[in-house]
Amino acid sequence: MTLYEHIPHPHVANHRQRGPVKVADRGPGGESLTPREKEVLRLLSEGLSARQMARRLDLSERTINTHVANVYRKLAVSNRVQAVRQAIRLGLVNEPK
Repeated sequence: MTLYEHIPHPHVANHRQRGPVKVADRGPGGESLTPREKEVLRLLSEGLSARQMARRLDLSERTINTHVANVYRKLAVSNRVQAVRQAIRLGLVNEPK
C-alpha cells in the first residue's frame, strides 16, 4: 500500500469520491480519524485531561469523552497509553521528547 491511496469514505461510497486519504490516518480497523479526533489524540499525547482539552477546544467534557471513546474504538485500544503508543506507531503523533 502506498502512503496515499484513493479510498472512498464508506458513507459516501455511492456519492462523489473524496480525494486521497493518508493510510496513516486510519486505525487498525480501517476507519479514518476525523480532524477533531486527531486533535484530541494529539492533546492526549501531551497528557491533557478531558477537562483541560474541553477548555482548550471550547467544547464540553462530554464531547471530549465521546471523541476519546471514538479514538479508542478506531485505534482498537482501551486506554490513553495504548492510544498514544498506537498513534506513534501509525505516525499520527510524534514521540514525546
